[in-house]
Amino acid sequence: MHIKINKHFKISLFSLWAVLTIYLIINNFHRPKITVSNTRLIEAYFSPQDKPLKPLLNLINKTNKTLWVAVYTFTSKDLAEALIKAKNRGVDVQVITDPYSLKAKSGQVENLQKNKIPIFVFHPEKANRLFRPLMHNKFAIFDFGDSQKFLCTGSLNWTKSALNSNQENIIITDCPRAYEKYKIFFNKIREEATVA
Repeated sequence: MHIKINKHFKISLFSLWAVLTIYLIINNFHRPKITVSNTRLIEAYFSPQDKPLKPLLNLINKTNKTLWVAVYTFTSKDLAEALIKAKNRGVDVQVITDPYSLKAKSGQVENLQKNKIPIFVFHPEKANRLFRPLMHNKFAIFDFGDSQKFLCTGSLNWTKSALNSNQENIIITDCPRAYEKYKIFFNKIREEATVA
């Protein structure tokens, strides 16, 4: 049995196929879908033009429960003073840093220690003496104590040059899953650190 297909039907079928193919290409048919529910990116900041010091100070000043910071180097006096004020109002403030930060010119580690803020220095046990792994993270988690929790992460060290002249970035989000992953990771790297 032979089925005859109308010439106009062939053109319509081809047109439908072409439109569907173009639609799938435009919408990245093969790209996996990422779903985010009930969370949002609060903001992204670029240094120096967006002046990221202000949103960082805002987060620190609103934190009433937990403020954990992991940064490669810490020389910003403004951020150090804000952490000290947070510690004085009862916030659990902790800082993990790299050994380099202890030697950094204008470093704030000693200032934080004098004000009873625990400083943990990353020293992995299995480190090669020639090529020691760095604690090169730059993130902080903020628990306001009223179910509001925020994560700040990006390329920005907590230094004057990173805040005022370098090309850097941070994002601030309230994504619960990201917050929890960073909290778990903070605990993991703290276990590989020693108290300064």
